[in-house]
Amino acid sequence: MANKLKDIPVFNLLDFVQEHSIDVESFSNDFVVKIDTEVYENEKLDYLYRTEFFFVILVLRGEMVVSINNQEYKVHEHQLVVTAPNDIKRSLCASEGSIVTGVAFTPNFLAQIAEFKNLPEVFNYISYQGSPLWSPEITDFMRMKEVTEQLSFRYYGQKEHPFGKEILKNVFNIFLYELGGIAQKYAPVKNTTFTRKEHLVMQFVNMLQKRFKEQRNVQYYANELNVNPKYLTQTVKEVSGKSAGELIDDFVIQEAKLLLTDASLSISEVGDILHFSDQSFFGKFFKRHTGFSPSEFRKVE
Repeated sequence: MANKLKDIPVFNLLDFVQEHSIDVESFSNDFVVKIDTEVYENEKLDYLYRTEFFFVILVLRGEMVVSINNQEYKVHEHQLVVTAPNDIKRSLCASEGSIVTGVAFTPNFLAQIAEFKNLPEVFNYISYQGSPLWSPEITDFMRMKEVTEQLSFRYYGQKEHPFGKEILKNVFNIFLYELGGIAQKYAPVKNTTFTRKEHLVMQFVNMLQKRFKEQRNVQYYANELNVNPKYLTQTVKEVSGKSAGELIDDFVIQEAKLLLTDASLSISEVGDILHFSDQSFFGKFFKRHTGFSPSEFRKVE
């Protein structure tokens, strides 16, 4: 079964777990973890789709066949599958009795929770350069399994502890550090030659990671990359699913959310760090993209 690219559905996290008939009790729109889950062949997902979240799957038993970016992967016991939001996915089949542990999280959740200093580099690697299938040694796999189980325990039990949210945040960051370490050791580079467009997008994202606080203008990045702004916007849209301007705004909003969780910073200071001309301009920008003013966002959090 094949989809036209324009018809590929994009699942948010809630839609996806409902499609999989997963119990959504204690469920967040930005994060879910399920351990020791049996995988069934699901005909409803035997088509191409994208997601709005990162997905990390640990195969504990059995094997599965999945398609990611039009390449099939046979995934065995003690392997990991790591996919980015814009990857084109298709769930093909799973052997009887296959058991997996899965962690899914949105960029928004990362922005609010993550303190991993090398996070942009790791997820840029996942998104643009790395193979989605990783084969760690058994000791590294089991350590990843253990921290994921602890993540599940802390996530579903956070209301039972007075500092449950803070503990969850720390455990999730440990999860990211473990994932980052495994990425450096085991994530193979795709055996492919990047097209000129893909290479341009990778250059843009790398530059954006370093300069988004100071530069939010597509024209600036186009000049630095020696291309026309319209061409940059169209190319980034074609490769990543979002325009250059949308990616810039995403980086700024994610960083703003992260900074706003630091109670020691005033809203004015957050705006200054992100190089907005004044607090009013920052507030309008933030509300336009989130639906909340910075002060409202802090109250919600």
